[in-house]
Amino acid sequence: MQMVKTRKSKKRTTRKSKQPDGCEEQVDGEFDGSDEEVGGEEEEEEELTPETSLEEKEKSSLVIYLKQSRRQQQDLGIEVNDG
Repeated sequence: MQMVKTRKSKKRTTRKSKQPDGCEEQVDGEFDGSDEEVGGEEEEEEELTPETSLEEKEKSSLVIYLKQSRRQQQDLGIEVNDG
């Protein structure tokens, strides 16, 4: 008799992480309670300071505003200098 490994996606107890697909814990549906590899990406996101994210939001809103005003000028027939 041949053993066939199947994934039990509904019974996974861990979040998607850097673990390779087909890991023994995931295939068998067992979980040993360790999540050492989970959260590596989340820590990088938390390192951003509020000032940095605020600056990025301001820049993105400024870019959006400039694009909108450029479109409005083009709609009105005003030449836009992109240089």
